[in-house]
Parts: sequence; structure tokens; C-alpha cells
Amino acid sequence: MIEPSQLRFQPLWNNRQAFYDLACEYSCGLEIISFAMTGVINDPEIVRQRLSAYKEELPSLDCPKSLHGAFIDVVPHSADRAVREVARKRVYESLETAVELSCSATVFHTGINPLIRNPGYLPAVVDEQAAFWAQALRDFPGVDIYLENMWESDGSVFAGIIEKVGSDRLGICFDCGHANVFGAGAPADWMRELSARIPYMHWNDNAGDRDSELALGHGNINWEAMVGGLGHFSRQPVIVLEVGAMEKVRESLRYLVERGFLRAGR
Repeated sequence: MIEPSQLRFQPLWNNRQAFYDLACEYSCGLEIISFAMTGVINDPEIVRQRLSAYKEELPSLDCPKSLHGAFIDVVPHSADRAVREVARKRVYESLETAVELSCSATVFHTGINPLIRNPGYLPAVVDEQAAFWAQALRDFPGVDIYLENMWESDGSVFAGIIEKVGSDRLGICFDCGHANVFGAGAPADWMRELSARIPYMHWNDNAGDRDSELALGHGNINWEAMVGGLGHFSRQPVIVLEVGAMEKVRESLRYLVERGFLRAGR
């Protein structure tokens, strides 16, 4: 059984008040997604406007908040120094935004390309990533960092980075939709194997062909296995319904409630 307090929603900018209302209805939290998008972060005026609005609106919501960091082409381990510096600048901008909005955690992608078969690639990447995220944690002591799986086929690279960093403030944001498309096994199996390192998850559905972010129950992910897998966690993770539009969020909530997976909101 999932408790409503475990849930978070991603407010879409143009109807964010409806997401605020839903968060209040379920007594849950929010993951701010606006500053992950290139169309926003490449325009300083839009960033200023949205920051100003969120700083005015969010304090009145008595709920936990997290932030999805910039991720498009963000490769903090790039061998090209100029590319690496830009990527790390984007990460630090996201962390600064998280501090401004009183977000307790920020989600980032690793930018790792698992198709590169050079035997030295992944060990070097793990070392570079571990050093970078360890420094970021030191520079932003009030913000936890969660690394989200994207193209990786399993969780070994995340386990390697987290082990090297050795901080309970660095964890995995397990995206079951990405695992369903790119993973080597069923999402629920990956989730169970890495449960000790997963404080945070993105849930959406797809048919295993692409990252379509369907409402829960509209793809082929085994949600009974996913919910059952939560029993392997010593501490229940945060679950973000990353499905986009409000109608898909409500459809996902209905799906969980009707199957007895979620305790209904107030």
C-alpha cells in the first residue's frame, strides 16, 4: 500500500495551481520541473519570472518540494573540458535554484552513454562522476542529489558512483519508464535489487518501445510487481507521478486507488 504522503506531482507551468490543489488534496509534495527545460534555462528573463512566481507561491504550500535539474546534453564527465565546464555550470545553476525555492533534493541524469564499449570508459566515468557529485554535495549541504537512470541497462554504474562518494545524501532516482525501455530486466527486479540506494522514484508507463510517459496502466509495466517490490525498502521512497498533463495524473491516481495500491486522498 502506498501512502499519499509518499507521492509528488510535477506542476506544469500553465496550470500549476491545479497541481498545487492536488498536492493539498493528497497531502503530498511537488517536484518542480520548469527549470529542467532548455527553453526556460536559455532565457534569463523567463528564469527570473518563474523564480519570482514560485518564490511567492510555494511558501504557502505546506508540502515537501524537490527539483528536477537541467539534463539535456548535460555530461559532467565529458573529456572535452569546455563541454564539461558548461555541464557542471548547468548542474550548479539547478542546485542554486533548489536552494532559492527551499527544495530538499534535486534530480539529475548522469549523461552516461552505455553504448560505448571501450573497457576504460565506465571506470573513468564512475571516478569523474563520483568526484563531481561529492564536491556538489559539499558545496550545497542543504540539498540531496538523486541520479536518475536513463539509457543504462542496469544499476551497476549508479552503485559504483554512490559507493565511491559514500554519502547518504546521494541516491538513485529510479525511473521505471526508462528501465522498461532501456533496462536489461523487468523494472520491478531492478528496483528490488537497488532498494537500499533508491530514496526517490519516477513512475509512468510505456509499451517498452519508447519513453512515452503514459498514465499508469496504459503500458506493459507490471504495477502489481512494482507496488509489491516496495516491501523490500527499509524506508518508503518518494514516488513522483511523472506523466505530464493533469488528466493523466488523475488517471494514474484512480488506477492505483481502484486496485488497492494507494490510500485515497482526503
